[in-house]
Amino acid sequence: MNCHWCNNQTNRPTARVCNMCGTPLLDGTPLGNYTSGAWLRGRYQIRKLLGAGGMGTVYGALDKNLPGRRVAVKEFDPAKCDPQSQPAAQMFQSEAQMLARLDHPNIPKVSDYFAEGQRQYQVMDYVDGYTLEEILQRQRVLAEQQLLPIVHQVCAALNYLHNQNPPVIFRDLKPSNIMMSKTGHVKVIDFGIARTFKTGKSKDTQQMGTTGFAAPEQYGRGQSDARSDIYALCATMYAALTGYDVSITPLNFPPLRALAPQLSAITERVITTGLELDPNRRWQNVQQLAAQLSVAPITPGGTAPIGAQAQAGRVRVSAPTQKLGMMLAQLSDTQLTVALLALTALTGAAMWLLTPILVKVPLFWHNVEFSAMIGALAYTATRRRGAAGIAQAVIAATGGIVTQNRLGYMPEAAVAGIGAALLCGGFVELWLRALDPKKDSSVVWVHELLWLIPMAIIAATLVRLPYGLNYAVNIVLVITSAVLGGLGWFCGDLVQQTLYYRQFGRRR
Repeated sequence: MNCHWCNNQTNRPTARVCNMCGTPLLDGTPLGNYTSGAWLRGRYQIRKLLGAGGMGTVYGALDKNLPGRRVAVKEFDPAKCDPQSQPAAQMFQSEAQMLARLDHPNIPKVSDYFAEGQRQYQVMDYVDGYTLEEILQRQRVLAEQQLLPIVHQVCAALNYLHNQNPPVIFRDLKPSNIMMSKTGHVKVIDFGIARTFKTGKSKDTQQMGTTGFAAPEQYGRGQSDARSDIYALCATMYAALTGYDVSITPLNFPPLRALAPQLSAITERVITTGLELDPNRRWQNVQQLAAQLSVAPITPGGTAPIGAQAQAGRVRVSAPTQKLGMMLAQLSDTQLTVALLALTALTGAAMWLLTPILVKVPLFWHNVEFSAMIGALAYTATRRRGAAGIAQAVIAATGGIVTQNRLGYMPEAAVAGIGAALLCGGFVELWLRALDPKKDSSVVWVHELLWLIPMAIIAATLVRLPYGLNYAVNIVLVITSAVLGGLGWFCGDLVQQTLYYRQFGRRR
């Protein structure tokens, strides 16, 4: 079945969603206030749900007047707003009018605005990519040389806004409002609370912004101006480079060097200056800020910054899997598929051939618990709570069943292996909730490795406890578990690096 959104033609005839982009394939699937296939104004056909927020929904739609053009339709729904709040409808309309007159490659262009009943709609460029917030959720922190090309493009957008007459102040810059396409082109999105600068005013009429990223003057201490956006940009850089949740201590950031010790002195000074509480002590315009960062090797234009420039930086924050992941990311889909199939076949053949041999080696067979060891790999290959436990249980149970059958045991004997797999899956989930990896360091992979290895050791010990302490506590088990735990991290992180660079590390 052909996907209307991405034109993927490999879906099964009975599929309900596209196996490539997740778009509903059948008309009538509920999407917010509409269903897939519904028409807006007789021109825009809704195809997928891109996001939902406090005031409305963003849809992915096809433009009938320009076949093949995909657009983002932003809907304002007054039913979702607090009647006692400020007139959000007027803000939405003002946002559309503002964006309609702006023309910059790093700002989404609004091509249409209309209302249907009480709801209002903006039609704008569709960006096929991810927000910086989504990227950080996957990678936790960015290397300095990964982040700087993004910052330069944001600076270009802010410089354009601040030089309008009158100047346009964004007022809500944060990771979720910075969008990067898969080709590396950055867009500053969501102008919902942007405003024009009014001379002669001492304070903003409305106090708006996001806690942690908003400048002090946005809390009622003064009028926001271009320096307020500079504060927010530096807070965003701080969060991206350290993984620190800036909303915890708004206006009071821990020393940057303590959380990112390998950060260059230049970038540290840029951020520290931009986060000054007194606007007069910050950078006075984005040109000053960008000029300070220009010493770093930056790819011009909209080329992909992440991955392509990671090796050029002076700051070493990459995991051991980074270079190999970048190499694998250059392979085509066909080459990767062939490689994965070959690896799977090789692993299966090795299990089939080695099981009768290894079962005769008590030192090995009595001290390696496959159901426990796979936990580290399951976590690092998914990095999602819930999915980690499920993946661990499925893979471990499959391995146990294959091994049991190869040894000629009755099928019922595999029940014990499945039970052990479920037990370890539950343990993986508890471990993830109790010992989340540290997010306040630029070398996150070291901390991941150091706590995934103990996880493998403890899991193996728990599985062996029913057989007695002599099976559960011995040096061979500890060493084997530590090695396999580290190997599990390496394989899982390699998967993450490869997927990451395939999405963000290629040039146009």
